[in-house]
Amino acid sequence: MKRLFKKFIDFYDPDIFYFSASLSFFSILSILPILALVLVGFSYLSGLAIFDGVAEHFMKNIFELINPTKSAQLQETVSNFLSNTKDLGLFGFIYLLFAFGLFFRDYDYIINKIYDIKQKSIYRMFLTYLGFIVLLPIGFLIFTIFIAMFKIAFFDNIFGENILRFLTAWVMLALLFKVSINQKVNTKVLFLSTFATAVSLSLAKYLFLFYASSNKMYATIYGSFSVLMFFFIWLYISWIIFLFGIKFSKTLQKYETFSFL
Repeated sequence: MKRLFKKFIDFYDPDIFYFSASLSFFSILSILPILALVLVGFSYLSGLAIFDGVAEHFMKNIFELINPTKSAQLQETVSNFLSNTKDLGLFGFIYLLFAFGLFFRDYDYIINKIYDIKQKSIYRMFLTYLGFIVLLPIGFLIFTIFIAMFKIAFFDNIFGENILRFLTAWVMLALLFKVSINQKVNTKVLFLSTFATAVSLSLAKYLFLFYASSNKMYATIYGSFSVLMFFFIWLYISWIIFLFGIKFSKTLQKYETFSFL
């Protein structure tokens, strides 16, 4: 019992709630610029026939993640912003890079703080995450092609689509964990921790959707601004789950025998 309690103490980290608040703040400032950079990567590859529909499929998964209440107002606002990114000049692109660097500097600091490891240099951090953003469209394409090769009637229904969406989220989380953690992570640890994180995010999304649809308090108090309030709350909850997923991977890494499971 004492060993189990000690391992729970190793896993639980109250600082994660403060870290999540910090990342939520920076996410609000930078989520659109980061998505814009991803779409820039897609735009360079859009001339290839193989990329037809991939960007739309990617954005559909992103909206499922950041907009669990399926607010048409929020989706329209984000879509309008992203559609205007092609008209950005040099200074607009510099702003995108600045917002990108600001967010990932804070993100990288928090990940390394949780793992208690040395932080990446600014140069390495910038190249690592920029490379991740640039290569994400290609990786997403490869995954989409892989799934399409095995696409049968199972995926042509609501249940199959949810499974496919979960697999997409799991793969993206595994890649992000791999890039973010500045040390070698056991493969079993990586897949188990990201699986637990993906499951937790999926369950939290459905619970949050139920809460948002049944709770009229925010709509009464904030009116049309309740859409933003739900978005901010969901953003904070998502970061809490994600960072506890990172901490879970550290705990699994520490107890490599997995004897506590």
